Amino acid sequence: MQKLATPHKFTEAAPLSRERFPLAFVLSVLFLGALWFGLCRELSGEWSVNEQYSFGWFVPFFALCLFWLRWQDRPEIRSQKSEVRSRRTEGRGQQETNAEHETESREQKRGQNESAIRAEDWDE
Repeated sequence: MQKLATPHKFTEAAPLSRERFPLAFVLSVLFLGALWFGLCRELSGEWSVNEQYSFGWFVPFFALCLFWLRWQDRPEIRSQKSEVRSRRTEGRGQQETNAEHETESREQKRGQNESAIRAEDWDE
């Protein structure tokens, strides 16, 4: 249990691991950022000259704002491995329960059959 009265040291914090921020993700973000910058640079002339597209300067900022709002509302990430494990465990539990019920019903039928046989033996 964690003691709430004990102050935490900043040196105890775990450094960012490669698992959390993989290199492929960082490179993808940089690549998409470079593409976006190049696109905005190419379109800036059209946005400045053509009055119909003068709102174009606002679009990148608006898109970033929408992305940020959506990012805050994103669903919680669940590990696929843990979901598969929980499904397997649930499935095993259900299978074991079904097997127990089948075993109990078989034992009851056997008991009924044996008592019927005994009753017939007494009648003879």
